[in-house]
Amino acid sequence: MDVTQLYSDGGLFMGPILVCGVGSAVAGLVALLVHRNSTGIVAIVFSVLCFALGYAGFYAGMLSMMKQFQHAGSADFAAAMTATQEKLNIPLYFGSFCSAPGLLGGLVALLSVRRKKARMALQPRSDR
Repeated sequence: MDVTQLYSDGGLFMGPILVCGVGSAVAGLVALLVHRNSTGIVAIVFSVLCFALGYAGFYAGMLSMMKQFQHAGSADFAAAMTATQEKLNIPLYFGSFCSAPGLLGGLVALLSVRRKKARMALQPRSDR
């Protein structure tokens, strides 16, 4: 399947998901390089926003499809559901894929900050 076709089949939410995904990747990279709580939290927030946009795209597609086939019979609805299920899942998968870099970078940054604080708490103070 062509990437541009996949992007156009995803619908209206693909643009915001892509922008948020780029922000998630940049925030995840910055969080890995800086190792601060705030950058890790920003990266995780971008990731959650990407996933939420993907879910919103999936839900909007589902509502649109149900509205379109509202008066169809149950057999027609089941056939239409199986035929359009792939297209409905595209924003959800794309949002999940775009949220991964920020989520991983943010979690690694938060865990490294916590580990560094734990090490510093165990070290004896030399200024006494």
